[in-house]
Amino acid sequence: MNGEIVTCRTAFSLLMERISEYTPQKVSEITGVPAYKIQEAARIYATHGPSTIGWGVGSCDQSGWNASYAGLAKTLLRCFSSNVDVPGGDYLPEVGPIIDGKMPIRESELEMAHTVSPEARAKFLGNDRFRMMSWKGFELIDKSYQETYGIPRPQVHQLLTTAPLLWNAILDSDPYPVRACICWAANPMMWAPNTKRVYKALKALDLLVVLDYWKTPTAALADYVLPAADWMERPMCTTFEDSFDFLMGGDRAVKPEGERRMDYDFFRGLGIRTGQEEYWPHETFEENMAYRLGRAGVSYEEFVESGLLVGDLRFEKHKLIRDDGQLRGFATPSRRIEIYPSIFEELDYDPLPSYKELPETPLSNPELAKEYPIVLSTGGRFVPMFHSEHRVPGTGTREMHPWPIFQMHFETARELGIRDGDWCWIETPRGRIRQKAKLGFEMRPGTIIAQPSWWYPELPVEEPWLCGAFISNANVLTDDNPDTLDPMCGNWVNRGLLCKVYRCEEPEYLADRLPPEFFHENKSGFPKA
Repeated sequence: MNGEIVTCRTAFSLLMERISEYTPQKVSEITGVPAYKIQEAARIYATHGPSTIGWGVGSCDQSGWNASYAGLAKTLLRCFSSNVDVPGGDYLPEVGPIIDGKMPIRESELEMAHTVSPEARAKFLGNDRFRMMSWKGFELIDKSYQETYGIPRPQVHQLLTTAPLLWNAILDSDPYPVRACICWAANPMMWAPNTKRVYKALKALDLLVVLDYWKTPTAALADYVLPAADWMERPMCTTFEDSFDFLMGGDRAVKPEGERRMDYDFFRGLGIRTGQEEYWPHETFEENMAYRLGRAGVSYEEFVESGLLVGDLRFEKHKLIRDDGQLRGFATPSRRIEIYPSIFEELDYDPLPSYKELPETPLSNPELAKEYPIVLSTGGRFVPMFHSEHRVPGTGTREMHPWPIFQMHFETARELGIRDGDWCWIETPRGRIRQKAKLGFEMRPGTIIAQPSWWYPELPVEEPWLCGAFISNANVLTDDNPDTLDPMCGNWVNRGLLCKVYRCEEPEYLADRLPPEFFHENKSGFPKA
C-alpha cells in the first residue's frame, strides 16, 4: 500500500526446500530403515493408488516432540498423491448423518463450549506452552469448522491438558493448586508416563473419585470408587467422538446390576448438585438419545431396531457448492488444504514439518547410551488387551496371555545371555520393570518392544502392592519432563527411549549346575528375587 517492494516466496517452494533436507540417506540414518526401502515405499504409495495411510499411533502419537510434525507429514503425503476424500483413499467424514436434509444432534453441540467464560479459558493448563491443545488453538480451528459445517468443532482430542502438567499442578501448585480429580474410563496409574510421579500426585490429592468396572491400581488409591454399568447395561448412541458421519447404537440388553450406573447418570447428578440443572433436562440417557435423534425425524425405537443411522456416502465433498455459490472447500481458514498451515503460524509454530532427534537416543545422548545401550519402544500389544484393559483372570484374555512379554532379536539376546521365556529386568533412568523375553528375528538388533500398562488384578489391592502397578508397567520407564514433550500438543515419548536389559536371576543362578530347588515353580509365577 505504501509502494514498498516486498520479496515473497510461495509456500510450496518453502516446503520443497525443507523436504530437500531429508534425503533418503539422511532418513535412513534417523530411522534405521534402508534408503532403498524408503524410496520403494514412497513409489508404491504414490503410484499404486488410490492409497491410504492409517491414522494410528505408529508414527505420530507418543513420539514426543516429533508427534505433530509427523501428523503434518502424513497429511502432506495424502495431499500430494491425490488421496484425500476419494474412493480407496483417505475418506474425510463430514458431520452427519444427513437424513432427508436433517441431521441428529452431534456430540459437539452438547459440549456447550460457548458457555465457558474467558476467565475459565485462561486457567486451562498448558495455554501458553502447548498452544495447539489450548483454548487459543481450539478457537482458531473452531471458527473454520463452524463456517464449514454450521456446528461447533468437537472439543475431544484437542482441549486436553497433557498429563504431566496436571501432576505439576497437584504436587507443586504450578500454576495453581489442583486438589481433586475424577477418573472415568481411565487408569492413569497404568497409562500415564512416569508411574512413580503419577502415584505421588494421586496420593497428594484431597479427593480422588473413580468410576470403573474393576478395582484398578488407580481405583485402589481413590477415596470413592463408583461401579460403572457394563456394556450390556447401557444404551449407546455415538458418532465415535464426533469423528464419523454415521450414528451407531442400540438399547441396553439388561438393567444394571446392583448400584452400577452409566457415566451420564453420574455427571448429570453432579451437574444438578452444582447448579447446572437447566443444562441436564433429560433424566435418562435414553431420553437424551431420543432428543438427539428427533432432529433427524428418527424415533428412539426405530434407531435401536436398526442399530445404525447412515446418510449418503459422498466423496470429494470440498467440491460441493455452498448456499452463497462458493465452493465449500475444507475446514481451514483458506478453505483449502493448507500445505503451510496458517494456524500453526498464528500460534507461533513453524508451519513446515521437521525432525528433531529424541532426547534419549545414542545420537542425542551418547553418555547415557553407554549405560543404557538398548533402544526401547513401549508400544507392544496383545489383542484384545488394550491399554490396561482385560488383565482380569477369568475373562479369557489372561488365560490366553498370562504374562507380559518383550520382543528381542536372537542376536541381541545371545549377547546378553537371555533365553526365550526368561524373566528379565528392563531398566531406564526412571526405574525398572520385569517382563518375559520373546525372541525372534522380527526386531532390529539392539532394540526391544515392551508391552504397556500391565498390572495384576490377582495381587493384593492394598499398598505397597496396588495390584502390581510397579512390577511390569512399561510407564515406570517413560519420561514426563515437559521439556521433552511435543511443543504443540504435549505428547510424550513412548518410542525411542534408552534402556538396559538383564535377566532377573542373580549371577549364582547362571552357573552350569543349578540346585534342584531352582526349578521348583513358585505360586506367583514370578521369578525368585
